[in-house]
Amino acid sequence: MGKDLRWRPCYAVLKANILFAFSKQDDPEPPFLILIIEDCFIELCDENRLGKDFTFEIKYKTTGRSYIFAAEDFKTLERWVSLLTITPIDYMLLSKQSFAEQIERAQNSEEELNRAYHSKIEHELVVGNMALLPLRTNFKGPAPRTDSDLDIIDEALMYFKPNIFFREFEIKGPSDRTLIYLTLYITECLRKLQRSPNKISGQKDLAALALSHQLPIPGEADFPLNNMYKAPANKQEEETMRSYLQQMRQELGVRLCELAFPDPSTKPSKWWLSFARKRFMDKGLVSQGVIL
Repeated sequence: MGKDLRWRPCYAVLKANILFAFSKQDDPEPPFLILIIEDCFIELCDENRLGKDFTFEIKYKTTGRSYIFAAEDFKTLERWVSLLTITPIDYMLLSKQSFAEQIERAQNSEEELNRAYHSKIEHELVVGNMALLPLRTNFKGPAPRTDSDLDIIDEALMYFKPNIFFREFEIKGPSDRTLIYLTLYITECLRKLQRSPNKISGQKDLAALALSHQLPIPGEADFPLNNMYKAPANKQEEETMRSYLQQMRQELGVRLCELAFPDPSTKPSKWWLSFARKRFMDKGLVSQGVIL
């Protein structure tokens, strides 16, 4: 559906980073709409305003053009938003593959729709049973420095929107535990940014949040996933864990503000704040009702 709010039946097919919209499945006619999924936001809509359930919007940053789609049910909505959000990232990877590899990957895309995104960063160090990974940061802490174009904070920010819909998440290694912690923390950041009038205020708010003593660590009674995380073995490991988590929170806050404030003089983008009430794995980093 376009800006004129007229709905029409649609059968959509995603190939690489191009979305083809047909009037019906197996339609011999050409698609009535072709969208390139680049330089755009994929976000949930205000269903009360539209008067239709399970809606999401593809909005282009440069042109301002937007297209609104309605899924058949909530599960289908989750799958489309998850797939379209990660498409630009996947396309960059696909562009480096041979055509045969792209065809093979496309054949397996239906299976991939039902999978969350996991960390691809290999670990050498752990604290508790969480990976202590290199960071591209100037904040002090136990994490080794790296000049890599992709670190765990980049992954957490890239995968946040598609992963936030998952109520279950299979942990495939210590790096996934680090990713889970950062995903939960991003939600707390977005909750905080709801009250930030501009970028400078947002940066101050997240800098203060990163230092909060109300944020629990694995092993403490209020930590939401103690069944999946190992508590520090001793006082020294506890100090290392606290310092590492704080170091990641500080760096993540800086990078999130760069993404969430396209206009530094105004409030954060609704394309980020619309996820502030979502709960990854139906969990929060702090108990409900706690205001950080």
